[in-house]
Amino acid sequence: MNRKTLSNIIFLIGVNVVIKPFWLFGVDRVVQNKLGEEVFGAYFVLFNFSMLYQIILDFGIQQFNSKEIAQNNQNLSVYFINLLTSKALLALLYIGLAIPTFILLGYSWQQFGDLILLLLINQVLISMIYYLRSNLAGLHKFKLDAFFSILDKSIMIFLGASILYFNFLRIELTIFNFALIQTIAFSINALVLLVVVGKIAFPFEKRINTDLIKRITRNSAPFALSIFLMSIYLRMDAIMIERLLGSEGAYEAGIYAQSFRIIDALNMIGILFANVLLPTYAKQLDDNAAISKLIKQSLALLFVIIVPIAILVIWKSGVIIHLLYTNSSQYSAQILSILMLSFLAYNTMHIFSSMLTAAGKLRQLNVIFLIGILFNLVTNLIFIPKWGAKGAAYTTSISEIFVLCLIAYYTVLFLTNGDFQKKNKKISIF
Repeated sequence: MNRKTLSNIIFLIGVNVVIKPFWLFGVDRVVQNKLGEEVFGAYFVLFNFSMLYQIILDFGIQQFNSKEIAQNNQNLSVYFINLLTSKALLALLYIGLAIPTFILLGYSWQQFGDLILLLLINQVLISMIYYLRSNLAGLHKFKLDAFFSILDKSIMIFLGASILYFNFLRIELTIFNFALIQTIAFSINALVLLVVVGKIAFPFEKRINTDLIKRITRNSAPFALSIFLMSIYLRMDAIMIERLLGSEGAYEAGIYAQSFRIIDALNMIGILFANVLLPTYAKQLDDNAAISKLIKQSLALLFVIIVPIAILVIWKSGVIIHLLYTNSSQYSAQILSILMLSFLAYNTMHIFSSMLTAAGKLRQLNVIFLIGILFNLVTNLIFIPKWGAKGAAYTTSISEIFVLCLIAYYTVLFLTNGDFQKKNKKISIF
């Protein structure tokens, strides 16, 4: 790993470690404590529901674009307007399909309609932000990308703290207002990003090229399926808890959300690694030895970070839950300890999956994710009715480890067989 790649990874992780935990634990956690497990549990389920249709919103454009821009910077000027048009059309399709599904699942529109609309809009804005940031990552402008990765969270922290701690805005704390401050922050970030990327892309092709959109859509489809399968695989637990446990479902989902919030904060480590590694892998696809070396070095750096974190959290899970939540229990601490195994597996998986994505091995990735979904579904149906949220935690950890083993095995097989474009040298990464 060269010094620039290493510094980019450390910088990305550093700025996110400073900002994102403030949002999750200084605002998001406090909202849950004030509104209660049942109210926040219902919000947590709806939030996860809003993420299930990400395949429609993104359709693989983010990963496809990052890879393409990294390999040919000139594509930014050609793709910019056409991909923005595609994103707008996909957003309309996403909302048009998500709302009927929401109603068909039996949720009350009168009770949750306004909230689900905000959450859907938030997902549209997040998807737009990720697309715009993928241009910066593809151009290897990682420090600028890092700034925009924390801009919305910084705004949310300011607005959230204004309501929770000072309330000089005289705004009542409700779950709707909690979602609304996120909408405001995402909107500002998306608008500023649009201006910045537009200036970088200028002069860009101003006409909409339907043939180009069709070609990009066709090429992005494997990426889209991968994102869709990953979304279901990661987000189905909370929905299944709420649906399978009846009257206790919202409360159990709230308890699960306590630990999931911590895992979600820590999982940004692997995601940030992938943000840097994907375009870096894409630029080195003709050098099998360099790819293998980068994987080994990335794993070594990742383990130095995540293994001590996992040991500490498992050791002090009870203390952490007690410090963070007013409604704390040994049950919650046990869920957190179990989920730390998924944290180790999930973050490690990104080192391998981003390489396979850059190499275009999406069919194999999608098969693995589909196997993971089926495994997760079956085990959830068995464990959740017996053990509630703890059963979902067991399922998540077992599924993550299972999927990691499959992806790592295929990656090693892929490299040792010399299956890298025109190269045919057998190189082991271990």
